[in-house]
Parts: sequence; C-alpha cells; structure tokens
Amino acid sequence: MSALADLGHAIVFARDAEEALAILAREVDAFDVMFSDVVMPGMNGVALAQYVRRDFPAMRVLLTSGYSDVISKDGAQGFALLHKPYSMAELARALHAVMEADRPLAAGAF
Repeated sequence: MSALADLGHAIVFARDAEEALAILAREVDAFDVMFSDVVMPGMNGVALAQYVRRDFPAMRVLLTSGYSDVISKDGAQGFALLHKPYSMAELARALHAVMEADRPLAAGAF
C-alpha cells in the first residue's frame, strides 16, 4: 500500500470484496482504478473484478497475484494482472497502462 502512496496515489483500503463494492457504490467517481490482490478473504479478486466490470464498466481494474489457484485454473478473465513480486517501476507502469487504456485491458501480464 505504501508503494501506491509513494507513487502519488490516494488510497482507500477495503478489508474484503464486499466492502470494496460498497465503497465503489457510494463513491465510484472518486476512483481512477481498483487495484486488488487475487487472493483475499471471501470473494476472490477476479470475482470482485467481474462485479466491478458489470456494475461500474468505466472503472479500470488491476489485479495482482504471486500464485493463485484461481489464476492457474481460470486465468485473469481479461483483467490486467501484475505478477508478484513486482518493483515500484513495474507497479507504476502497470497502473499507467491501465489508467491510459480506453477500456478495461484484455488479458495480459505486466
């Protein structure tokens, strides 16, 4: 999280996917991108990203994972994926690419 702040991004932390969706429902225009780990309590990051794509289609999404059964079995489902471990420069490039895209990125890794 501090890496995002070091890159100049304001951060809103959600404990889980359900809280993230609730925050987006209240304040979607306050966000440029949703950055989520694939592995988290409850709903995984790919499922969260699918809800975001459905309910907030203009929202950019960047997922991250070191290794995940979800990713190995189903892939990133068309969402940008930043593999762990990553450097500050790789994070900056991935965020820039996602935010500059005209629409959510097709499947790919940074």
